[in-house]
Amino acid sequence: MEVALSEGRIETLYRRLKEYEKLGFFATEEGKILALVHVFTRENIEKGEELEKIAEEVAKLEEVEEVDILTGEWDLLVRVKVDNLRELAHFVVNKLRRISGVEKTITSIVLRRISK
Repeated sequence: MEVALSEGRIETLYRRLKEYEKLGFFATEEGKILALVHVFTRENIEKGEELEKIAEEVAKLEEVEEVDILTGEWDLLVRVKVDNLRELAHFVVNKLRRISGVEKTITSIVLRRISK
């Protein structure tokens, strides 16, 4: 499924995220932005061993803190630390999505972490 967004809408969203970044709205650890990326693999992929191989490939990327294999609609949850939004975009588009078997991703930036 492809979602079409106008360039103006994308620019507005990017400016808003940059403003949040300047205001310190993102949760940080060691000065890095934290993000969660949900990964959906190809529907025809055989679960189990093949999914584990994809998870291991993802875990090798330097921005990745950890990878969880999930039940439900999404196959993996990837916890990422990056210096800025540009690095996050580069990670998702040029690294994560180029791994064989990765079909779709949804990225969320951690605004605030609340611990027990």
